[in-house]
Amino acid sequence: DCAEDGPDSVPAQTGSLCDTPNPHRAVVSEELLIFENFLEDGGFEESGLGEGGENVVIQASQQSSLKAATVERSNAAARSGSWGYLIEAGPGEGILFGIKGYMEKGEDIRFSAWLRSPHGESTITPLVFWIDDENDLRQPTIGKAFTIGPEWTQVEIITSTKQGVKYALLAFEVGPNTTLHIDDAMFEFPLWRMAEYEGESQVIGGVTVPAEPAAVTHINFIIHIEDPNNLHIKPYFETQSTIFTELAHVFHAHGGFLTIQPEQDWPEAAEAGFHPGLLAELAQNYNVQYSNHTHGPNCLDPQGVPRSAADCNTNPNWEKTFTDDDTVAYAQNMRQLYESASGIPVTDHNGNFDFTATSRFAEVGIQTMSAFKNKNEQRTYDMLINNPWRPGQGNALEDVGNFLAHDPATEIIYIPGWGQALTRHPDRVAARIRPMLSQFISYADPDRVNSFYIVLHVSFFYSRTGDPNYLAYNEATGQITQSEEFQTHIQYWDNMLTEVIDPLVEAGYLRWTSIPEIGQLYQTWETACHEK
Repeated sequence: DCAEDGPDSVPAQTGSLCDTPNPHRAVVSEELLIFENFLEDGGFEESGLGEGGENVVIQASQQSSLKAATVERSNAAARSGSWGYLIEAGPGEGILFGIKGYMEKGEDIRFSAWLRSPHGESTITPLVFWIDDENDLRQPTIGKAFTIGPEWTQVEIITSTKQGVKYALLAFEVGPNTTLHIDDAMFEFPLWRMAEYEGESQVIGGVTVPAEPAAVTHINFIIHIEDPNNLHIKPYFETQSTIFTELAHVFHAHGGFLTIQPEQDWPEAAEAGFHPGLLAELAQNYNVQYSNHTHGPNCLDPQGVPRSAADCNTNPNWEKTFTDDDTVAYAQNMRQLYESASGIPVTDHNGNFDFTATSRFAEVGIQTMSAFKNKNEQRTYDMLINNPWRPGQGNALEDVGNFLAHDPATEIIYIPGWGQALTRHPDRVAARIRPMLSQFISYADPDRVNSFYIVLHVSFFYSRTGDPNYLAYNEATGQITQSEEFQTHIQYWDNMLTEVIDPLVEAGYLRWTSIPEIGQLYQTWETACHEK
């Protein structure tokens, strides 16, 4: 009746099964991650400047006094394959050579390229620019300097972004009197490893699983929405609501459902006149579930009511100091708003992980919490944990170890999954979710409740080509026109459900279960465990 010990690098779990309901199965960063290259044409084989070379960006040197150096795609500059890039900077010349790639936030990314200087040594410092706008080269992350000679040298920089950006630019500033060859660039992101088994295993939906399910894993897909100010603009509200609706339809068509964790502003805008009854329609038509999602309250209005970011941003003089009572009241106000708008119970809460009195949320009808993410680092905790527990109270952002330690006195149950957004890029959905599922399924425990979810975000649905009609709202008719690009992005999720989730559900490895239901299963398990 003792909990199973984790891997060597994880502190051993001690005590009875009931006292340790959430064994730490693995350290994600040390044991589960491998780096995969997602830069499709880092060898410059498919295209070049002026020939559709979308991933090569040439900018004027940041030293404004320099004239433009010569840049060309060249056979002579190839390290492998047929093509590389040749840069020739004469006296008074320079250039900023960049390689563009789409990346994720909140995880380490390894940027690299192979360089050589055939006519003598040059000092090159890799830069990473985070691009929000095509013309915005914000202050770069600067790597260490490399001395480049006639032999090929791999120049790399490992860094991360905490904010959502359109893409990253790996760049090299090339100064006067320099000849440089560049080839074989890579943008490497961490993927989870596929689980391995000593005994019999099989592959279902592209996921390695044991020959027979040890126990069912309860699954859920959660989607978040931010941008509270924009939600009070009808075209923006309508396009974001279309994303919710289309995804909800897809998930429901596969026998599942979507859990929407919105901030206060989306349902407020809907019920205030943009689309009264929208939340109820999604619940009735597609079995959509709801839970609180908040970083607030952000201020108190003149009547002392805790308010969300949109209200506080437009009223900068409102009170910014509030108490624990205000935080609890804000959670209650949100829960009541969602219940009133949707017509279904709302008992799960996401956010306020720095709130030190977690149990107080139980005062206002909250029963579970989900989707932990450190808002400062944009990361989930570093442990694989697939079983619910009652987290230790305190500031989880400052002391995540206490949060992960089971405290039977806490009145809120934490439902584990992966609270960090899965990907900004729909074409990577299946590649990223398969190994994560394999690991969670490999640790499915017949003696405990097992859960898994991943997080989506509506802001990840946008045009990669800058198409202003990605989702076009016609104010005269109130209709939304969906672009082919948007439909393709939705189709990636549909395909993933068809190819990955459906077979695993059918074979008994996964089961669609709402977060509150998982919480109830844990309570039943907990009672039975202590009665043994």
